[in-house]
Amino acid sequence: MASDSASRLHAAMVGAYFAVAIFFTLYLVNYYLTGEGGPTVLAVMLVPVAFVLFVLEELRRDDFYPRFGFVPGRSLGVICAGAA
Repeated sequence: MASDSASRLHAAMVGAYFAVAIFFTLYLVNYYLTGEGGPTVLAVMLVPVAFVLFVLEELRRDDFYPRFGFVPGRSLGVICAGAA
């Protein structure tokens, strides 16, 4: 039961990672094609997204604060990603 729950959580993290990565890529392509908003808007929009990508990648590799354990580490990751 626990491994099933953990595998579903891992699958959700992988899905979230790829969804955010696709958004990041499409936003950058749109910016490079149109230049819409300028560099300040680009930075304001994508720096938090880059941080969320970092947190999701670390969670995906089970490398986000590994000393905290499974539940506290994942909870902290969700809080960090949500705060961004």
